[in-house]
Amino acid sequence: MGKGYLKKYGDCFPETGIWVDSMVSENICYGMERGLSGVTTSPTVTPDAIAAEPDLWKDAFCRKWAENPEMNQFEILWECMYDFAAERAKMLLPLYKEDKMDGRFCIQGNVYDFMNAEKIVKQSKRIHALGKNFIMKVPTTKAGIQAMEEIVYEGQSVMATATSSVAQVLAAGEALTKGLERRRKEGKDNRGIAVSCAMQLGLPESCCKGYADKNGIRITKEALEYSAIAVGKKAYKLLKESYPQVMFVLSNFAKEEHWTAFLGGRMILTMPMDYLEILDNIDPQSLNAQIDVPVNEAYTEELCEKIGFYRKMFEENGMKPEEFSGSEGFCRTVNLFMDIYETGLMAVRTAMLPNPYKDSSRY
Repeated sequence: MGKGYLKKYGDCFPETGIWVDSMVSENICYGMERGLSGVTTSPTVTPDAIAAEPDLWKDAFCRKWAENPEMNQFEILWECMYDFAAERAKMLLPLYKEDKMDGRFCIQGNVYDFMNAEKIVKQSKRIHALGKNFIMKVPTTKAGIQAMEEIVYEGQSVMATATSSVAQVLAAGEALTKGLERRRKEGKDNRGIAVSCAMQLGLPESCCKGYADKNGIRITKEALEYSAIAVGKKAYKLLKESYPQVMFVLSNFAKEEHWTAFLGGRMILTMPMDYLEILDNIDPQSLNAQIDVPVNEAYTEELCEKIGFYRKMFEENGMKPEEFSGSEGFCRTVNLFMDIYETGLMAVRTAMLPNPYKDSSRY
């Protein structure tokens, strides 16, 4: 058991929120009991939930198929995910506040539709019909940016996601803000609409390290260690200045420095259970707010000089929207999402079509 420090983070860093990154009911309860006020999910989270609650999900798959024998495995997985999300989002309703991010439940849209704005908008209607506290996570691609603005204009909440560059964060911030402004000009009520932009840190850093290793490029160790932190801090600063209504969100932490470097900022840190348990054992009074501590410019200069795509990640005009879906960070992220999503589909397929001879013969 933890020492119970997680409850104190809100007092020590009142502007820095911490959310649970999990679909598992037990994990959501863990976070809520310790003062956390929101939940995020993603394609990587659903298979974890299936593994943690196998009988519950298997029963749901079989029941859904029995009720809808025409459904395929993709449809069954999504419909069961919707059912569980609707049920677990209700746990957060006591915390829900129209003018804040509190009490929200985020669902990642279909990872395969990152290039289709129409499909993203259509799925948003399905997700937001589940409850008033839902947020749809939309990939920051050219199509995703178009969809974000339209979804917000229709009165629904959005968290831009799959971002690994300053340009993506700012493009998302602009689109989300445009959606709100269009509503204001028409005299529509914006209460209850939550807009935010989530940036990943672990994958962008691994891209830089992988590129340096593969190409035999010698780069200062500290520069690589701070590569993603530097991008995140610059994105946070510019988003806050240009689009203050959009909440900055951080996820995909690969090490302690990825979250401690941002303590004190007006943002949300989404944490999987292993990190929540770590925080529950670290007294926040032993930590200092580091959001305003800059990254050594020598590190970013070296990275921009030696890693071609890093300049695109770091500079605010480094990429155009049509380049987002081909960027190193996005490709790595979405490939990972798709790989792990396939394990969820395998669980559905196993429930629908059990094969006791799978390991004994090719046929």
